[in-house]
Amino acid sequence: VLIGLLLATPKIIQITQGASSERLGQHLSQPAALRSVTLSVSNMTCSLCPITVRKSLMSVNGVIKARVNFEEKEAFVIYDSNRITVKELIRATTNAGYPSQVIAGSDKERIE
Repeated sequence: VLIGLLLATPKIIQITQGASSERLGQHLSQPAALRSVTLSVSNMTCSLCPITVRKSLMSVNGVIKARVNFEEKEAFVIYDSNRITVKELIRATTNAGYPSQVIAGSDKERIE
């Protein structure tokens, strides 16, 4: 068993190091097609609302990063377009009680 673990360790390290643009636990079967989008988010009334919005976005498989700004009422999301669509991001925030819509021109391909 110990030998098996030692032999598997380089593969685990390689996957972890190569997954910098991916959240751990997601399948690495195809390269990520990273895009970013900014959503205008409604119903945020206090400084705790962005936490709920961020959690709702991060719970969607394929979201790499989500940053929510209470003052601007916006969420900036980096996601893998091979796994999810913007409609799914909007559905996630809406289901959490915070309807959102894409800010025109903000859906862009990311090269990282």
